[in-house]
Amino acid sequence: MNIPIAIQSICLRDYASRNNLTFSLPVTEVCFGASYYSLSNIFRNLADGEHFGAVSLLTLPLEDESVFFELMNFTAGKNISFHFPLEGLRGNLVTVINWREDFITLRSLSGSIDGNAMILQKKVLGV
Repeated sequence: MNIPIAIQSICLRDYASRNNLTFSLPVTEVCFGASYYSLSNIFRNLADGEHFGAVSLLTLPLEDESVFFELMNFTAGKNISFHFPLEGLRGNLVTVINWREDFITLRSLSGSIDGNAMILQKKVLGV
């Protein structure tokens, strides 16, 4: 998924304002292959009770199980609230893992459907 950073920032700033959260400028991830160095540092440094938001859950490596769980392990044992405004998803680590499982299931059933269409399918069908 490719949403310009300026649009992501507007979306996150508005979401934070409406939900009484503090907005911090996003860190741009420099990717070389499956590298999530910046994101792993953010997750590693989150304290118990803090919030993490990204414009979409699709910014996470949902289809690379080992990388996904490596990142999520940095938040295990902490009461982190995750926010993904595009999907209307707000919850804890278990919520994110369950949504990922739904995504993988829908992806396998849908064949070539892209992530944005899957979000719509999830909202419409309530899957």
